[in-house]
Amino acid sequence: GSAPMLKRSKFKMNADDEFMVAISFLRKLLKLTADEEGTISPLFIYVNSTFMPAPDERIGDLFDCFAKTGELVLNYSLQEAWG
Repeated sequence: GSAPMLKRSKFKMNADDEFMVAISFLRKLLKLTADEEGTISPLFIYVNSTFMPAPDERIGDLFDCFAKTGELVLNYSLQEAWG
């Protein structure tokens, strides 16, 4: 999608946090807010460019299962890109 690039590419997250924390964090960084009609811009976040975790999934569990070289890679888009 036409999502803006972040100035930083690496962030530390708490393993006990739910994925919703990452979603909210990225929404804030990307300045995705509701328009005057209350419509919220879509944001799609994928782990390793393959799937979108449930918002209640623990970040630590995602890291344990899908981290590569000690990092959990998240890709984001404003349009659905996979699946």
